[in-house]
Amino acid sequence: MSRRMKMASVGALCVGAIGFAASSAVAGASPTRAPSASSGTFTCTTGRSGTFTINSGHSTGTSWNVAHLSFTGGGTGIFVPSVISTTTTATTTTGTVVFTTSSTRTKGNGHTPAPNACSISAMAQFTTGGQMLTFSLSGTVTGKLVANG
Repeated sequence: MSRRMKMASVGALCVGAIGFAASSAVAGASPTRAPSASSGTFTCTTGRSGTFTINSGHSTGTSWNVAHLSFTGGGTGIFVPSVISTTTTATTTTGTVVFTTSSTRTKGNGHTPAPNACSISAMAQFTTGGQMLTFSLSGTVTGKLVANG
């Protein structure tokens, strides 16, 4: 797989999944069926956990998008990121690691009023060059969590 193809694939996943680490849409209108939506799971140090969905709005969106949250115990919320630290790995169907990349990004000065730290994970599959690749993302995001109920 060419470096360009790898970066395009990482970009596609990162636009979505890293976006958690993320627009002030209503969380109740979570964009799970939007063409560029991605989702995964989260667990925060506050004890909150559940699933997240982010929508970049287009394929070249920013990773700073707000995440729409559905809490395990019920209710919804949003997460606005200030620091994103993730690792993305691509593997073949036989388990061969194609590449792994890690990054940390800080928005502004990285300070968030009443910060929350959450671990995230997401997975996506793409076929490229006739080969199925599984992209897994894991990491930590820090930002503002706003619960709507």
